[in-house]
Amino acid sequence: MDSPQAERPDEPPSPEDFEAGNTTISERIPFLLTVVPEDDSGVINPGDPLSFETNMAINPDNIDMCRLHPDYYVKYDIWFAMDTGGAIQWNEYSPTEYWFPCSGESVEVSEDFLAPPTGGDRERTLDVQLRTGDPDDRDDYSVISEDEFTVYEEIEPPIASISAPSSVTVGDSVTLDATSSTGEIEDYRWVGDLMERGETVTHSFDSEGTYEIAVEVEDWQGQTDTARTTVTAEYEPVQAEIDAQTSIEVGETLELDGTSSSGHGGIQEYIWTVDGVEIGQGSEVSHVFDQDGSFTIELAVTDDVGQTDTASTSVEVEVDLPVAQLDIPGSVDAGEEFELDASPSTQGTYFIDEHTWNVDGETLTGETTSYSFPEDAEGEHTVELTVTDTEGNSDITSEEVEVQPVEEDSTNEEENGDDGNDTDDIGDDSGNGEDDRDSDPSNGDDTDDSSENLLTWIWNLFWFR
Repeated sequence: MDSPQAERPDEPPSPEDFEAGNTTISERIPFLLTVVPEDDSGVINPGDPLSFETNMAINPDNIDMCRLHPDYYVKYDIWFAMDTGGAIQWNEYSPTEYWFPCSGESVEVSEDFLAPPTGGDRERTLDVQLRTGDPDDRDDYSVISEDEFTVYEEIEPPIASISAPSSVTVGDSVTLDATSSTGEIEDYRWVGDLMERGETVTHSFDSEGTYEIAVEVEDWQGQTDTARTTVTAEYEPVQAEIDAQTSIEVGETLELDGTSSSGHGGIQEYIWTVDGVEIGQGSEVSHVFDQDGSFTIELAVTDDVGQTDTASTSVEVEVDLPVAQLDIPGSVDAGEEFELDASPSTQGTYFIDEHTWNVDGETLTGETTSYSFPEDAEGEHTVELTVTDTEGNSDITSEEVEVQPVEEDSTNEEENGDDGNDTDDIGDDSGNGEDDRDSDPSNGDDTDDSSENLLTWIWNLFWFR
């Protein structure tokens, strides 16, 4: 029990002086006296091991010695008696000494015994008492507490059984049968949603689901058993279906058809969404996309009994991209300004709103613009054009342009005369002691090269005139 039995001290202080009568204990009652079967069936049969059990404590305020010595113990002789109803009406068990601490702590008092026979009856109720007094004079006692219990003749416990279909149609009646249960059954209780009684019952289910069916049977002794099974009630399944194109261009109309969807009692609600945004209701709807990409079309349907289902499909929405084209000359002179023209470019689905040029790392903008290469930019150069539409779609193209070098103007030299640096100057005017008429001193001689240079000069003069 919850309270431990107090231990008797090795040398208790004259316990015979403190053998109390019944006054102190009687002031502590009522005690709860219980009869505890060995098993948990709740039914006591002849020969079953039982225990009388209770917890008791003295009231130290009523005992002078306890008030003076709270660490002392007081002894009581306690025994159980059972009314058997026979010739010896009360069957008394041997007294047991119990030492109760003056501190007021409780002590467990118990007695083990076997349930008596029923005496030929199907059941028998017996009284049991907890007594204290003089162990040598059993007639001098007081009843501390009492209880009663019933002994039943031993019979087989009931076994419950259910016969029922595993699945039914919503709204149809079904028979639930417990007649195959065994035992001396007096009552059949159907529990759960049924709350009915009887060996057989009928029931119908108004909505879809899996239901647990249970029947509890009870025999005349109060022994019970429960059987369980499940019954699944089903509607016609609901199914959403979508009929639609899988690809379309921006600006075109997409037709969405959900008329193939089905459910119990018909489909009552259609809800269409594109990437989670509702676009319409009804078995058939249409939609126009204003941008490209991959989109998820979803249809949610609800039938007449509230069942729902969803179906989804993907549609690819495409756009025509802009095409970059440029018009520039294939060859220009260094330093000469020329036009960059992007007007041949064509738009796609969206308008072109940006033209970007890249020439030798320099960025220019505009559908048409102009540019000139520096005089030292002789050679081949790349002109690149990028066109971008209003949605950010772009295209790039490029062409090569040949930059011609700047040609010298010989007329200016003739008009300006001798600049003092030409190789055809006569004589040595450098002060270096060499004849300047030798324009090629590397040839190792002092031959006058001026005649050759003069012919070259005359030829250039003639050509540019």
